[in-house]
Amino acid sequence: MAIGVKAQVAQIAVLSNEGKLSFFYGGSGLIDAYEKAVDGDVITLSSGSFHAVDIKKAITVRGVGIVLENDKTLSPTYINGEMEVDLPEESADRQLNFEGLTFMESVGVIYVKDVIFQKCEFLGGVYGDNDPDRAEEQKTCQYKFIHCLSTAEHHVFGFRYGNLSLINSVVTNLDTEGNKYQNSYIVNSVVRGRSYLYNCNFNNSVIFRNASDSFGQIQDSSLGSNSIVAGKDMGFKFGKNITFVDSVEGLFKEGSFYELTDKAADILGTDGKQVGIYGGVFPFEAAASGPKVKKFDVSPKTTADGKLSVDIEIAE
Repeated sequence: MAIGVKAQVAQIAVLSNEGKLSFFYGGSGLIDAYEKAVDGDVITLSSGSFHAVDIKKAITVRGVGIVLENDKTLSPTYINGEMEVDLPEESADRQLNFEGLTFMESVGVIYVKDVIFQKCEFLGGVYGDNDPDRAEEQKTCQYKFIHCLSTAEHHVFGFRYGNLSLINSVVTNLDTEGNKYQNSYIVNSVVRGRSYLYNCNFNNSVIFRNASDSFGQIQDSSLGSNSIVAGKDMGFKFGKNITFVDSVEGLFKEGSFYELTDKAADILGTDGKQVGIYGGVFPFEAAASGPKVKKFDVSPKTTADGKLSVDIEIAE
């Protein structure tokens, strides 16, 4: 009798500490690696699904990047479960970095002086600290999102305190209604306002509302330049070189990932390049930087001489 047994596809988390590598396996790999990590360490995650862990150390967590629908070469790095980011004891050199992760549930940025999300996708929304007692101390906080994607219809991408930067990103659920204290800088991005947009500085971007949106108006505290504003009653008063169109329909190539049509691409930003996510200094790219653990297969049993077959595929 012959029995065919397939190798097991496993998740792996690699912890880098001062040149030393430690390996943690399975869905708890991120949690296990985080427990051993110290400030400055890097955790690299393979494709697959990992349980979330609250982050209170100044580390870097990397996955494979945003996986678009037409990309058949990679599977995402999923983070399952709600996650909070909180570094209450800050110093100038403590920075958090997240790259190439797909967050399945909400991400709460409770307090951190400087956090960068790159090439991350948010399926459960992102929110900042809404405690008014901490508003003053968060005036210097910087929340940066570069090449990120947040399009969940029923979740909000919103920060009330601190300084938000969206760079070459797509956010179709932006809410800055409560942000009357700090600024949101939107550069070479595609943004749909889900509520009233306060204190937003739009440059080289596409800002729109759908016909069915009851809100989504740009308030007088916002300004911008060299952008496309799509949708009636957006209320944008303080802008320079703004192109107004009635609808977002026809701005993007059908079947593309927010690529402008030839006509829309003729509208140039302050740098002479097209507006939107493919223009500017950092044109949009979905894949994370550096090596990516694309596949990690483990044989279900050892060989006769006690060896275990492991197949690891690394994508550059």
